[in-house]
Amino acid sequence: MGKGFNNYMCKKFFHPASRDNLKRVWMAEQKAEAYKRKQEELKTQYEKEQDLYTNKAMLSKESKDKLSVNFLYEPPPGAKKEREREENEPEYKFEWQRKYNAPRESYCKGDSEIGDQPFGIQVRNVRCIKCHKWGHINTDKECPMFKEGININSGLDPLNKPANDQSDPLTLVKQMREDGLHLKTSALALQHHVDMPGTRKMIPELSREEELLKKLTLKQKQQLLAKLKKLDKKLNPRKKKNELFERKKFKKEIKRKYC
Repeated sequence: MGKGFNNYMCKKFFHPASRDNLKRVWMAEQKAEAYKRKQEELKTQYEKEQDLYTNKAMLSKESKDKLSVNFLYEPPPGAKKEREREENEPEYKFEWQRKYNAPRESYCKGDSEIGDQPFGIQVRNVRCIKCHKWGHINTDKECPMFKEGININSGLDPLNKPANDQSDPLTLVKQMREDGLHLKTSALALQHHVDMPGTRKMIPELSREEELLKKLTLKQKQQLLAKLKKLDKKLNPRKKKNELFERKKFKKEIKRKYC
């Protein structure tokens, strides 16, 4: 069976239901909506400016003089303004996610492990333990706290912290666990020495007698050894007889063999 007339005509360039013509119509509609939105934004901005001018005109002379110098204390229009995080807003790992909100394919939306490179920005799914920013590690030169000491005091701004301020490694490990990160034991041993509970059992504790023996000199150790031998002979007199008997027995065996 052949295809219908509608399918045949949709492939013609002059037909309004063809794919290219539908695309052109959609692009024109989007362009008109964007232009309309821009005009509305300009209108609201103009109304705000007019309200400000009318309010200034109604004020007294002293307040007018203050408002005339107010532009010195306000940031310029293109400057970054600190915005508060909303309640349901997700945590953005990279700056481009907040600025551009770049679209993703349907199979990539739920997977954070997929590494994309939007606008030529290299995206790495790692977090710096110094400045707590995503996209680099503490040994990269792009880190603002490169060649500075690690400080994890969350109450202060990490960029304004003193470099000599050293923090507790156990607190660092605890904070990394809260953030869902894991520090390798080899990397942890290079930076700080953490007394792990498993290693305490492996290292035997020295008794008081062993500590006292370590403090003695070589001469004192020899004197102590001689005293111990004398005590041993007094306590075990049979031991000396046994030693003499074994020596005589050994001499007799040698005489039998070689004489």
